[in-house]
Amino acid sequence: MGSSNLPLLLQPISNQKLYSRAHVRPSKDITLHYRPNDSGADISTVDVSHHMKYPTVVLEDIDAISNVDCTSNSVILTFADANVFALSQQTWTGKFVFVTNNLGDCDAELERGLFVVDRIVYDVENLVATATSHRSDVASVAAETIVKFGGIQGTAVAERDLILDPSYTLSAAYSLPPDTTLFSQPPYLTVTADSGSFTSNITFSGYLRYNWLEIKVEELFFDIDTAFTAGLVLSADVTAAYENTFTYLPVDLTYSFISVPGILELGPALKLQVAAHISASGAVDLTTSLGVSLADGNVHLDLLDEAKSSTSGWTPSYTAAANISAAVVAEINPSVPVTVELAIDFFSGLLDLSTGVTATPGLENTFTLSATAGGGTSGVIGAREVICENGVQVESKFTFNVVAFVTQWWSQELYAVEVPIVDECYSWE
Repeated sequence: MGSSNLPLLLQPISNQKLYSRAHVRPSKDITLHYRPNDSGADISTVDVSHHMKYPTVVLEDIDAISNVDCTSNSVILTFADANVFALSQQTWTGKFVFVTNNLGDCDAELERGLFVVDRIVYDVENLVATATSHRSDVASVAAETIVKFGGIQGTAVAERDLILDPSYTLSAAYSLPPDTTLFSQPPYLTVTADSGSFTSNITFSGYLRYNWLEIKVEELFFDIDTAFTAGLVLSADVTAAYENTFTYLPVDLTYSFISVPGILELGPALKLQVAAHISASGAVDLTTSLGVSLADGNVHLDLLDEAKSSTSGWTPSYTAAANISAAVVAEINPSVPVTVELAIDFFSGLLDLSTGVTATPGLENTFTLSATAGGGTSGVIGAREVICENGVQVESKFTFNVVAFVTQWWSQELYAVEVPIVDECYSWE
């Protein structure tokens, strides 16, 4: 299971209402819709709303316009309805903007064109309007832009004012091959994953408001809803006194690339790590297992103000076990960091950043004194003060933390918990 760099391209779709006179009248508030280009239904998955500097007409929304041709300095419209043609004569006055979606010289494939109209001449006999105009861009004609994306199904490979519902969702499942070597430092240490598995379902929601007049982001936030399961069984073969910490990096589980050319590039990624700290005062075999299940974890990420970021619902259930084979002092502390990251590019590099959250479930197992013993745990057992006179003391605790980040700006721990599982003696026999 690896990465997919093939983009899911979205194409413009019209908001055409048959014989809708409202679409003929210029407006400073417009919304442009996009959907996957292989979709048969006119269901918008990305909406781009502009508050324009000038009154604007979205030509594709007027069904009575039968043809649109563009040159370097004009937009030529042919009408199929005399009444709509007459209404355009009445309402298309002064300086205004045409939005085209007609290919040819009007706009590139999967993009829309923007033309500022200086004056317009009407051929009443042939129902043709010729606008003297010049090509423009969003930064020149828009005062404010809001981008909303949602309803796109992720490709599994391995909003306040605007709520993304349904949102961008991706799912993934991954298993390590049996007996995968995670770390080896001959002749002292070999760590093997006897088994390892991971499943997830991640949903993204978000909101962007950009002020073109002040050239600044007014609002930018995302919500990430997470459900996942992880299971790991580790074995460590230690041949002498040794201590080390390692991280094993499988391939990225999921990477889906969404593109609205010129508007939005969105790349969600789901990354899994296996990490462990291992130490021993002598030769020993250590084993441990960790199972974690999370049904509903939510992180609200305010990219402009980290103080407004928050988390809720992060209540994992877990199982754990640990074993030791010899009379040594030892530790084996595995963790499974899961990172959900969203790479974002608005307006061809105007705003280019990444944000996300890392949830790290872990288990800390400390063995003191000496024994051949095993301890198994499930759920929570209250911690006890224990003195082992002839045996091994096993202390285990479950740890879990959530760290949110905006790669270029900040990183903040939003949630952390440490739960004692067991503190007991096992007899040496």
